[in-house]
Amino acid sequence: MSNQSMDGQLLMTQVGSLPKPGYILEARAKAHRGELPASELEELERRATREWIEFQDALGVDILVDGEMYRGDMVASGRGPRQSKQRDLVRIDRSRRCGHGVRRVGDGRT
Repeated sequence: MSNQSMDGQLLMTQVGSLPKPGYILEARAKAHRGELPASELEELERRATREWIEFQDALGVDILVDGEMYRGDMVASGRGPRQSKQRDLVRIDRSRRCGHGVRRVGDGRT
């Protein structure tokens, strides 16, 4: 797969995790103590993912990523990343701006 668009421009993206908002860190601590159901934590993770995708889109990033909001601290937990349930979470129609159409975000495909 090429990192250039059909018109020869270099496409921009980000690799790896993006910073977690404070409300995710607080929610993870509560979930670890049993004070927050997993379903509520997952909803907050989806919210943070939407916020990061909207932020990247506003900046004009060509290939949007989910920012791995569903990943916890892999060192502290010792469990590693859990499988993302956020695939196909967001679809952004960017055809008017960059000519690439609707993209699937978060599963490594564009």
